[in-house]
Amino acid sequence: MQFKVKNINNYEDIFSFLKPVLRKNIVFLLSGDLGAGKTTLVGYLLKNLGLNQVVNSPSFSIHNNYNIKGLTINHFDFYRLDKTMIDWEYYLYEMENSLNFIEWKHKDIDLNNFKPLKIITIDISVLDEEQRIINIEGV
Repeated sequence: MQFKVKNINNYEDIFSFLKPVLRKNIVFLLSGDLGAGKTTLVGYLLKNLGLNQVVNSPSFSIHNNYNIKGLTINHFDFYRLDKTMIDWEYYLYEMENSLNFIEWKHKDIDLNNFKPLKIITIDISVLDEEQRIINIEGV
């Protein structure tokens, strides 16, 4: 499914589309250039699920954790990890029974054989300062 977003602070149509799959054992793999709005999108989705705190990029911490009404949410940024590092494999076990967002899906991460996780990809393309094209696959 493709969405054209005219304002990066309004992802209402995307939230409506994704709301049924914003649940445990889902992994969203997000890609897009630096500044494309990956963290902004995650923050919008979590705010509309009921999160009452600011969602910050996990660029330096690698992993931010949130909880909404008993649902554990993991927000990862794997930009600094690569397939020669086994660090990301440690986080696989954090993902089970949680809702998960991984920024920089292009990194060499293979989650396809890690059951029971369902993978959904979100690719964000920048058109200009405010507009984005967002492609979502796997829903």
